[in-house]
Amino acid sequence: TFDRVVKQLIDFIQGDKQEKISYMNVGDGKVTEVLADKVENKSDVSLSADGKRLVYIVNVTGVASSDKDSTEESLSIDYSGAGQQLYSLDLTDKEAKPVQLTTSKDNKLYPVALDGGKAAYLSADPDSVTAKDVIKVIGPGSSVQDLSSIIDVTVIAPGPSGTLAAAGIAADGSTKVLKIDSGSQAQLYSTSGTVSELAVSADGSRIALIEDGRILVITGGKNIQLTK
Repeated sequence: TFDRVVKQLIDFIQGDKQEKISYMNVGDGKVTEVLADKVENKSDVSLSADGKRLVYIVNVTGVASSDKDSTEESLSIDYSGAGQQLYSLDLTDKEAKPVQLTTSKDNKLYPVALDGGKAAYLSADPDSVTAKDVIKVIGPGSSVQDLSSIIDVTVIAPGPSGTLAAAGIAADGSTKVLKIDSGSQAQLYSTSGTVSELAVSADGSRIALIEDGRILVITGGKNIQLTK
């Protein structure tokens, strides 16, 4: 799973069991391994804007157990610890170990590494079909902040200076893209279509998005459609 290009580097998950994180230099194609801790099922790696920290998801599976003869009748799977958990890795310290940021049971989507050692993700309640999904900001430490929004958020992306861009459904049924921080929200784009992906330039002047399968760039108050 590819995240985004920062300083001509692309971070991605590698390995048959998604147990490694590496980056590729766009200029020469060289691949460098960042983490190989044998923890399987990693996904959704995100690099902080300063390139100093990674945030990613580990998809924890159920634990199988059986009797000493491994008979089919004795096989059972414990799903009590299964789910998605967020981890962080300090890239400035070669001896650093991944740090688990979450222990909750909610579904975690679109993890983002923010400034100041923080991370954000879209939290979805797996047991509710009516509750709005919430943006959660974690850290530093174990503190958790919920960012409420005027939209039912469906996708988030990092913006400049620790802000977030979010797309979701407004009360009138339209899809809106907002700039969100802890104290304010500002509308950047509105459409009757469906926005499935977002990306923000480093200076925040441009937003790329996928709307109904088409790639658009929002810049200078104008919408530029790149694909049909």
